[in-house]
Amino acid sequence: TKENGLDVEGLAIRRRNKDASTVVALVGLRGPVIDGYAVIIEVQIRDKDTRAVTVVGERCFHLLNLRGFGVRDLEWRGDDLLILAGPTMTRQKESALFCWRGAWGATDARGDVRNVSEIGAVERIARLPMDANDGPEVITSIGIGSDGFMLLRDGENKERINGPVYTAEVYRLDES
Repeated sequence: TKENGLDVEGLAIRRRNKDASTVVALVGLRGPVIDGYAVIIEVQIRDKDTRAVTVVGERCFHLLNLRGFGVRDLEWRGDDLLILAGPTMTRQKESALFCWRGAWGATDARGDVRNVSEIGAVERIARLPMDANDGPEVITSIGIGSDGFMLLRDGENKERINGPVYTAEVYRLDES
């Protein structure tokens, strides 16, 4: 954490099907990681008018076992949530990509609001090695309905720099 604060790094927003004025925002935290569990905060936001939004309902804190990693980025893939996870400290030399299967259903079906839920349906689907100046920071879909994703890293790796333009790594995810 940054001086006992929150380190927000991931955001995934999606509209509710039944109510077009309400969105669910999942906010990923790089830190703190609590007893090895990463934290995603779920907040529901309603369009109040053309100039303002308001938070509705209770916030929910989802605790996910990402093997000590914090959240770097979030990306919806159908009803599943891809979680780009990375170290909270610079001395770790690996990042990973996780998938929370059925995440949309878990956020949609919370009739009895619990403020904290431990999520067990998280699996690591890729290891992402890194060097001292090269950490994965962003994951994004290449196109609607595509199984391809683009991964962007920070740092300067000469193999990914082509003049003033950075190139990205492109991956295809198995449908397993």
